[in-house]
Amino acid sequence: MTTFICWKWNSTAYRVTFTAEHVNALVDMLAQHCSAPHDVLCITDDPAGVKCRTYPMWDDLANLANPCQTPGSKSLPSCYRRLKIFDPAVTKAMGFEPGAPLVSIDLDCVIMADIVPILRKHEQSDFCGWRALAGFAWKQPWYFHGSIWRFKAGKLPFLWSEFSPAATPRITQQLGFYGSDQAWITMRIGKNFPGWQREDGIAAFNMSAFGVRSHLGTAPPSGTRIVFFNGFHKPWDETVRARWPWIKQYWPPQKPVAERANLV
Repeated sequence: MTTFICWKWNSTAYRVTFTAEHVNALVDMLAQHCSAPHDVLCITDDPAGVKCRTYPMWDDLANLANPCQTPGSKSLPSCYRRLKIFDPAVTKAMGFEPGAPLVSIDLDCVIMADIVPILRKHEQSDFCGWRALAGFAWKQPWYFHGSIWRFKAGKLPFLWSEFSPAATPRITQQLGFYGSDQAWITMRIGKNFPGWQREDGIAAFNMSAFGVRSHLGTAPPSGTRIVFFNGFHKPWDETVRARWPWIKQYWPPQKPVAERANLV
């Protein structure tokens, strides 16, 4: 069984505050659009109101800034904390056997159709990520986007043990790898593991961090299964929902059948 891992922690250095409502919406979307047996685990510093299993968020790398962030800005998140999930001791403490399939997934997404076909692609690999195109200002043509990646518990311990808070962010930026944890993952294993492409049904709502407009138009292209809102627009923002009405079909998601029955 696949376990989806989502993340919710308080950060004064990022412009977005994620809430239990966002976690619960993801749980409901997965109930609707993941036809295979699955579980959801939220790693968080505040489990109040979260309706899936939770695990305490650690403080490791909590204050390490995204090297791509403009000083004084809050536009880009720093997600180095997520790297500790590659420590075998951590996944063991969570109760996962070595090799258990885990999928890290961001909360700011809209799931539109069954995502099992995505998960089944390259499912024997120890890691698979979304190969997103980089912006024109970056030296690398693509990177493993941090919005979603799948890995097998305990199989890539060096992504945690080899990370250097003092040196790694500077090196990834100098070499043109974009972001925080995604930059390190791409630099360290990018050439050795497969990735999902746009044709697999993954899309980004916008790439506003690169100064380009949304490429989705009035609605996502046919075949889209999941859309990540990794830029300045979020699916729960009313101004965004008013401008792009298609979002209202998917966010907030319908309640699972059992919950809808209880509301009657």
